[in-house]
Amino acid sequence: MGHGGLGSVNQGRVPTGAKDIERFQVLARIGSGATSHVYAVLDLNLERQIAVKVLRTPKPGEALDVAPFIDEARINADLRHPNVVPVHDLDVTANGELFFAMNHIEGQTLGDILSRCTLQDRGPRLGSFNAIVSIFLGIGHAVAFAHHKRIVHQDLKPDNILIGNFGEVLVLDWGSAVRISPGNSCTNRLYGTPLYMSPEQARSSHVDALSDIYCLGATLFHVLTLRLPTWSENVEEFWRRKRLGIIDPLTGDERSKVPPALLGIALKAMAPEASDRYPSMEALIEDLESYQAGLAVSAHRDSIGEFLTRIHRKYWRMLWLSGTACAVILLLVLALYGERLKEMAAWGSPALSEDFADERWHERWLVVDDYFRPNAAVQIRDGWLRTTGVQGTYVFNRTRISGPMAIEFDGRMSSTSPPGDLSIVWSRDDPDGQRKIGVPDGTQHLLIMMQTGAEDNTYAAIVHLPGGFHATTSPFRLTPDTVYHMRMEIDDGHLSIVVDGRLICEFTDTFPIQSGFVGLYGYYPGKEFSRVRIFSKGVPEKIGVLTIGDSYFLDGLYDRARDAFRKVSQSHAGRPIAQEALYKLGVAQLKLGDAAAAAQSWSGISDAHWSGLAQAQLLEQRAPFLDAERISQEFSRLYKADSGVQKRLRTMWSGLVSEAVGRHAFAQLRAYLGIQRGLFPAERECFRYAAEALNELEDFEQTLTRFRDVPKAREEALAALERWEEVVHDPDSYKQAVARAYLQTGQFDELEQRFPEVAWGADYANLYRGQVGELDRASSARGLGKGLFAQVLDGEFPSILANGEMSVEGRVLALTCLDRSQEAISILPRPQDPTVLLPAYLMRGEAERALRELPLKVGGRQWARYCLALDYRIAANRSGEQQMLAQIDGDRQVPGVEHSFFPRFLLRPFFGMLNGDAQAMSRAAATMKSHRFLSVQRVWYMGRLLGGELSDAEFLAQPCRVSAPALLLLGKGFQAEGRNDRVGALTAWRTFMSLPVQQRLIDFMVRDALVERFVLWRIAQLEYALRGGN
Repeated sequence: MGHGGLGSVNQGRVPTGAKDIERFQVLARIGSGATSHVYAVLDLNLERQIAVKVLRTPKPGEALDVAPFIDEARINADLRHPNVVPVHDLDVTANGELFFAMNHIEGQTLGDILSRCTLQDRGPRLGSFNAIVSIFLGIGHAVAFAHHKRIVHQDLKPDNILIGNFGEVLVLDWGSAVRISPGNSCTNRLYGTPLYMSPEQARSSHVDALSDIYCLGATLFHVLTLRLPTWSENVEEFWRRKRLGIIDPLTGDERSKVPPALLGIALKAMAPEASDRYPSMEALIEDLESYQAGLAVSAHRDSIGEFLTRIHRKYWRMLWLSGTACAVILLLVLALYGERLKEMAAWGSPALSEDFADERWHERWLVVDDYFRPNAAVQIRDGWLRTTGVQGTYVFNRTRISGPMAIEFDGRMSSTSPPGDLSIVWSRDDPDGQRKIGVPDGTQHLLIMMQTGAEDNTYAAIVHLPGGFHATTSPFRLTPDTVYHMRMEIDDGHLSIVVDGRLICEFTDTFPIQSGFVGLYGYYPGKEFSRVRIFSKGVPEKIGVLTIGDSYFLDGLYDRARDAFRKVSQSHAGRPIAQEALYKLGVAQLKLGDAAAAAQSWSGISDAHWSGLAQAQLLEQRAPFLDAERISQEFSRLYKADSGVQKRLRTMWSGLVSEAVGRHAFAQLRAYLGIQRGLFPAERECFRYAAEALNELEDFEQTLTRFRDVPKAREEALAALERWEEVVHDPDSYKQAVARAYLQTGQFDELEQRFPEVAWGADYANLYRGQVGELDRASSARGLGKGLFAQVLDGEFPSILANGEMSVEGRVLALTCLDRSQEAISILPRPQDPTVLLPAYLMRGEAERALRELPLKVGGRQWARYCLALDYRIAANRSGEQQMLAQIDGDRQVPGVEHSFFPRFLLRPFFGMLNGDAQAMSRAAATMKSHRFLSVQRVWYMGRLLGGELSDAEFLAQPCRVSAPALLLLGKGFQAEGRNDRVGALTAWRTFMSLPVQQRLIDFMVRDALVERFVLWRIAQLEYALRGGN
């Protein structure tokens, strides 16, 4: 085709290498890319204009891969479809240049058209929404055909859509397309344009047909709103949002100018989780066709007004020409809205309706705070219930709902209040009288939260309590001052959250939920609820054969459940229901501790789904005892099953990770992380648990790299790395974390100014300042008695014990401070977290017993071992001391998770000094000065004091003043010991022990046996030395 390719030919005829005849004449270059040029060419034989794409000539020394170019031509040729440009030939020029020829269509790309559109004037090609739908139907059909051929485009965007001058719609540029091999549903060969690519592409995870659906949804969104779905001027922020699938919130103006059903289609196609998108391109096409035909679409639930508007749009002639318009409307409702009517009929009319229009609403609803204490922290205005509590407020309906239930309401999060939950809770037990969320009357019970606006509006989730297990999450965030229509359903075992017709979260449990109480939940003030409607299908007259067993199981009566399921499996043998009964029989047997019987029951299951669930259940029981390689093998084998089993495996994986974190099972955690990376790297529901595992393994940098968008895990990693200032200045940090960061960095005034609504933050600030009066005033303002912090600072420990509602932690503190530690161990009811009893064990000198009996984490373990090491030092048992210190060194050394800074920064260097290391304390001072914000800056101040950089007055003026006098005495004691000033050291140690016990609480709300035991030892040693001993 002439030297240098078609780009160098300005006139004349161009021979091909294959036929060597003068057939083609170059007219113009019409496009260029990174590796090729496209020309308009006249085919002289057929007297028609075609387009020829020529692979760019490589530069000297450059190796140009021709395989992708050939793949593009062959893929294009394989797609013989009206909406794909046909390829006629693939050949080589006389000069060895590779090219392929295709039809030439006169027109413009959709990107060119969009660049000239405004919301006021979309131009003739996009002038109506029906015209837009017609364009996207053409695109959808082309891509659906490609998917049928197992071809994924990967780069659908406006610039790759050609709109012909005579109505043609063509999908261009299949150069990024990839064939998915048989037996696989995805590929790791990734391309795409960042502005339109799917979250899984942005994460470099994988690509499949659902990725194309996302790209098409993003393109549709751009055409409808005339803006990109996701944008940020900051590159890192843009990629963060892309990887999470965050769509920039729609403005009210955008919503008003675009049909909600079309927006719903685009948003469903762009669901962050691939499983929440359309399952196929055909399903998306069906919704587009339904919209164009005036029918309902699956992605949007019509309001009555929208439904009537849609009916009028389609049948306006009939309605206006007929004198019986009402009858016609009725007929159309019955004919075209049948499915919706069936759904409404299934749920029936609302069982309960609440508009908060009369003064007696509080007789129908119970208002309590986070601790289930009666709380009037709500206001009613113009039919809206608004929370005013400083933290969480529950508003429970007092009526028990039996059977499947749904609750609908209009919700709004005020922009003048902190962001937080606008959620629903479901409780099996009557909330009236429950002592604390998740622990009614001291016993466990089932409670579900269906959250939007969770953790300062960073995500939505379906959460099982107690324990806070996140069954599924979504990056959906609320837009302040926007009224949302929300619906939460608990339909047997299926739970779902729908916002404005868009499915946000869903989860299916094996055992159906049967009856309970539903409530509204708002965190922080300014969460508003209106037009609350509660629906119930009720208990059917003819219940299913498994219902009795399910009911026994949910009530914890596993022996009765076992008998009921066995009876169903036997009486319905050979039927599908028997397969489910056998599975549930095995689960009940597992609950009764009979794994062998469960395995025997499950051996009779032939159905692949129930067999897969049974094998997953067995793996869950065995996983803690398997080595890492076997765990990975078993997960990989089972994950080939259906989507229901895969979902169960992911849920099980999350639970196993949480359990392994509690056991500090590091090898298993590493295996679980490998499973997540290999099998479900893009499933967001697992992100928080993967990040939790990384934090447990101290791989904090990996947490920040891979899961920076998991708020709690990110802040925990930054805290462990002592990077508190990053938390303060990170715009995505959630409020609780920022408040904690302000406390750690000693910025108490800034905390109170920025977050006046964070009551616990102000309480801790006043505690650290030692301001009892401020604590009393804050407690009185909330209508409460004197708070725990103020009572501790005033030494009112008997009053703490007299408070019947006092927490176990508060009672343990009071008993240890009154030297009644044995009562804490033997008399107090066993707390949910027994590690709170550790201070009592240590005050009694029972560190070994604590290590045996309590499930201690790193900080607690090291605290107990340092106590034992000190005991060995006092007893002159150097072997025992060295053995204990070796165990401490073999454990993790992370300052941010230690119980106290005293043992590592002061006690251990002091041991070194006694062993002859004269510089041990000087090095300790330098090390402490490198930890600027550890322990509310107290470590840094202590390092400067020991280094001789601060006077006593300057040390006492530190932000955390409550413990400063006691710490000053400790510092002066260590200084004197370092100078071998026995009298000075003895004076400091004696003065420390003469302080009231509440002033010796250097770790605030804990009496530290290690510190007091050390000081008493030094007093005894120095007194003996001053009497003439060695």
